[in-house]
Amino acid sequence: MDRRQERSDFLRSRRTRLTPHDVGLPDYGGRRRVAGLRREEVAMLSSISVDYYVRLEQGRIQHVSQSVLDAISSALRLDRDEQMHLRNLVGPKDDTTLRPTTKTARAGLSQMIRTVTSGPAYVLSRHMQILSWNYLAELVFDEIARLPANERNMARYVFLDSSAHDTFVDWQDAARSTAAYLRIVGGQYPDDPNLATLVGELSLKSEDFRRKWAEHPVSTRSFGNKTFAHPLVGEIPLSYEAMTPSSESGELVFVFYPRPGTDAELTLQLLVNWGTRDCTSLPSCPDPGPTDSTSDITPRFTQTVPEKSDTAD
Repeated sequence: MDRRQERSDFLRSRRTRLTPHDVGLPDYGGRRRVAGLRREEVAMLSSISVDYYVRLEQGRIQHVSQSVLDAISSALRLDRDEQMHLRNLVGPKDDTTLRPTTKTARAGLSQMIRTVTSGPAYVLSRHMQILSWNYLAELVFDEIARLPANERNMARYVFLDSSAHDTFVDWQDAARSTAAYLRIVGGQYPDDPNLATLVGELSLKSEDFRRKWAEHPVSTRSFGNKTFAHPLVGEIPLSYEAMTPSSESGELVFVFYPRPGTDAELTLQLLVNWGTRDCTSLPSCPDPGPTDSTSDITPRFTQTVPEKSDTAD
């Protein structure tokens, strides 16, 4: 990805979402030729020259001091994730741009995922390839489970598989957060050819992705709520924690658990009972185990799968 173009597009998108009123500037009325703040207004709020800001937004300045970045971030009302993204787009390249993508989940992560029995859990690569998941994740995402291991990619599922609109009750939120995460990764790894290939594929095949991508969403949610739906048990309201165990590998771990005050725990138990007794819809067949519906949730298996090769992703 072209960092200079990304920087230009990002700063422009953040200018256009603000009005003079939003930042405490007088609005003298009249219709503006383009929406949002003018470059000279951002420069004034940032206490820098108009010429400097214009050259910065156009990608003609390579190195920017932290104090200037902080001033621009404040002027544009950037949140923490957006500030980090801007630093990645403006700052000097480092060796993260050269690190290869993770192809398998670290053994310890897979073991940790295997022990999670309260809800779905999985490990994603920075390209959103599913590297490892637990039993409940396979049951919830049964459409992905039917795919060959090296084709299980969460971004492709969200935007290219129509069943995702049913799985994610709030599909719009899932789509936006997926695009936002890929934007973050693009800022961290601008020279990653596999990421460029993935974004290109999604842009070519999905109008929804093109619209989301054009909005320049940027966020890394470390916790929150999501509601999934399954054709057999209905809606499953869950909370989640997301974590990056190592900046070296770029892996992202999601662990879901029943949302307090809901019947999600019972719903998941029903789903497990179905999964351990029906071997027709999923690729592997578990030991049927006990028939008592109150028995503990026991993971059927956890797969650790390779990511698609660098030439195929």
